[in-house]
Amino acid sequence: SIEDLQGNYFAKNVQLYEGRLNTISFIVDDNDSVIIDNIIRFEDLNTGFRDMLAKVGLPREDLPHLNKSEHKHYAEYYDQECIDIVYERFSRDIEHFKYSFQETP
Repeated sequence: SIEDLQGNYFAKNVQLYEGRLNTISFIVDDNDSVIIDNIIRFEDLNTGFRDMLAKVGLPREDLPHLNKSEHKHYAEYYDQECIDIVYERFSRDIEHFKYSFQETP
């Protein structure tokens, strides 16, 4: 739950995975070459889904958004220690997909 993120619970427990959850490791070959044709970023999921449907000749449709809930901006759940832990564990993803930590708007 979102409450578990408070108090750095999530970020500190990410250490248990020791980098095995990097998305990049699932989409590259042994030479670090990307082996898939298309990547849809979660934050652009609906647009990416609609574009993919069009690409394969299907009518564009929106994905249903089930169980929608309201949350604070994600930066409000992270202190510097959390940011450092997440970066350490997911640096390959962060760098490859050009993510950066955004301050609270």
